[in-house]
Amino acid sequence: MAPKPRPPVPNPYSVDYSPTDRAICKGCDGRIAADSVRFLRKVWSPWHDGFDQQKYHLRCGFKFTSHLSEVRGWQALRWEDVMKVVVKFGETIDEKNPVVQKYKKRSSCVWALVDLLKELPKKQLLPILDANEIFYNEVKISALEAALIIADGILFGRFPPCPLCDTRALLQEGCEIRCRGYMPNSSMRCSFRFILDDLLRPSRKPDNSATGVDASSLERKELFILPPEAQRVPSLKGWKPPTDAPEVFKLGNPMSGQK
Repeated sequence: MAPKPRPPVPNPYSVDYSPTDRAICKGCDGRIAADSVRFLRKVWSPWHDGFDQQKYHLRCGFKFTSHLSEVRGWQALRWEDVMKVVVKFGETIDEKNPVVQKYKKRSSCVWALVDLLKELPKKQLLPILDANEIFYNEVKISALEAALIIADGILFGRFPPCPLCDTRALLQEGCEIRCRGYMPNSSMRCSFRFILDDLLRPSRKPDNSATGVDASSLERKELFILPPEAQRVPSLKGWKPPTDAPEVFKLGNPMSGQK
């Protein structure tokens, strides 16, 4: 009997930072350097009913798609790496555009705080997520991913639960708000995605009508919670955000109660 055909893999391409230097590129068999941008290709697994993730250097994974619109995660990178990925895919970003400048400043502010947080062990970061009832997979989440979620929350407040899966798992990556959670009582990932602006075409208003929600329903109205032990971390005590960063501490400073 012929094997049952499988449907196309949803959202097969993404980029992120390699957490170690142990991974081998599936394209050239070379090591992928720690903290370098890597290309991830999701494929159906031949061994189980799910997906496997193949890892490539950015230059080696580029052959699978030439369309940046098919690649997830690039807006979450450091701004200089955002620009490198955009150029690699033959696109351009007008850094003089006011909309683009807003997100550039936002990115710089987030990553300045991430660089402090990522020095902490994961076991110190996860209680902060717990205090804010934020969903995560303890095995799969990396210290860097936890640091990104926490930095975003400290600076801009806590997201409401996802309007699709009702999980507190929303995260903003550049101009995009996406859910990292799963559908209720299911192993299927939540597909919620909301586009605030378009970095490549900032004058174009994104169409989010398919989501059934508007931006106001995703507005952050709650201050992010920093447990007392987190407020006492020396590296965080002396940190101050750039004064020109948009909307930073709009709801207040979670670290203002530190002793």
